[in-house]
Amino acid sequence: MMATENMPLIEGINPQDYQYFGLWKCNAFADYFWAAWDKKEYFEELSIPNMESGVLILNGGNFFVKKSAMAEAEKLITEKVLAHDEHFFKTFIEFSNNLYSRSLKQSEEAVGLASDKEFFAELVRIGENMMFPWFLGWLFCEVYDPLLHEAARRCGIIDEKISEHIPLIRTPLMDQQAELRSLKQLVVDKGIWEKLKENPAAVVAAIEGDNHLASLLEKHIKQYAWVQIFNYLGDDISIENILDQMTHLNEKPAAGESTTSTPTDFSYYAAAASSLSYMRQTGAEYFSMYSQMIMPRLKGLAQSGGLAYAEFLELVPQEISLLLDGQLDPRPIIERRKGPTWCIYADAHSRIRIIDDAVGVARLSKAMMPAVDENEGIIKGQVGNKGFITGKIKIILANTEFDKMEVGDVLVTTMTTPDFVILMQKASAIITDIGGLLCHAAIVSRELNKPCVIGTKNATQLLQDGDVVEVDANKGIVRKIELS
Repeated sequence: MMATENMPLIEGINPQDYQYFGLWKCNAFADYFWAAWDKKEYFEELSIPNMESGVLILNGGNFFVKKSAMAEAEKLITEKVLAHDEHFFKTFIEFSNNLYSRSLKQSEEAVGLASDKEFFAELVRIGENMMFPWFLGWLFCEVYDPLLHEAARRCGIIDEKISEHIPLIRTPLMDQQAELRSLKQLVVDKGIWEKLKENPAAVVAAIEGDNHLASLLEKHIKQYAWVQIFNYLGDDISIENILDQMTHLNEKPAAGESTTSTPTDFSYYAAAASSLSYMRQTGAEYFSMYSQMIMPRLKGLAQSGGLAYAEFLELVPQEISLLLDGQLDPRPIIERRKGPTWCIYADAHSRIRIIDDAVGVARLSKAMMPAVDENEGIIKGQVGNKGFITGKIKIILANTEFDKMEVGDVLVTTMTTPDFVILMQKASAIITDIGGLLCHAAIVSRELNKPCVIGTKNATQLLQDGDVVEVDANKGIVRKIELS
């Protein structure tokens, strides 16, 4: 972008360098970690070339990645797949799982630190570390999607059938869903499930009065307290939450190995897809665990700084560090970030920059945001999971909007994360802007057996709450229905 008197230049940002992925509402604190994912020492540990961060988040949610970073990732993953480098994928999974386990232990230790400043510095370090495998898994999935489609076509597999050939590796969330099925069966066996609709309070009381059942549910709640937490927001689960989840459970067993006969020439491509999708999903799940673990202490920092928690999360770590030192008045910053007037990005040296220039950011938005194609009421995407449904949509862009969702609504969002699962259970179908065959929405919709159309790019912009749509997830098409 050329600088003129009327067009301020934002240092280090050339709109032509970035690819747009969609809107994902987020607070500035969480956005920081997306931009700070590239830990050089981990590239070395995995024996892969360093990549620049390349992340830019505009107006509190519009997500961009540098095309050069994507090209580097595509080159690497193509080489690994074409070489049938099983060792790489195995090492990536082992490295990530070890990093997540170590980070959760460190988070628990950090919460116990007496010094607020030491605690905060440690949580930032841990958050940056955990973001590395999550973002890299996400990026690999995004650039691998076209390669996967190309390989499928060579093997005579049509696009709509690809997901049937990809086995799912169990993640903590899948374990939680499987355990919920078992717990529900126990509640049914106790003869109290049928009372839930008429008298939920009586069911809760009956559970609490059964020592064995109560202990099992309390153990479940303790182990999976994170499932409604994401990006440092959300509430711990309760018995009432558990019963609500049970009501909308998919009754089929959790997905495991694919039962579809897979051509030999495609088997390695499918196995690589399985590994990458696992890394993408577990990254989100473990970050939810981390968020849930540190949230009480983080809320305490907000309170000590005289801020509401939501206000506190509009500050990036550097600003919070100054606040803890008594060197920052946060109010002007928070006021500036109430509107779409800021951006956060990693510069060429991987330093995280946040820009509060309303005029410059507005002009940058005009230069970078893609035009919306109305396309005569037809929205096209990919098949995440097959099915056909007609229903009324609800657009959910953040967990603060979850209360809008009712049973049977069609869930429309930018992308799903672990805290969205309860909404996905309630939904008759799922539609996303972002994602390919290996995204969270596609994986979980298969687990829940819900029709799902992914990667529409602009469904959240073209649709409005209350619109009635026909979701043809067999073809990846969404049609808006005009009611007479």
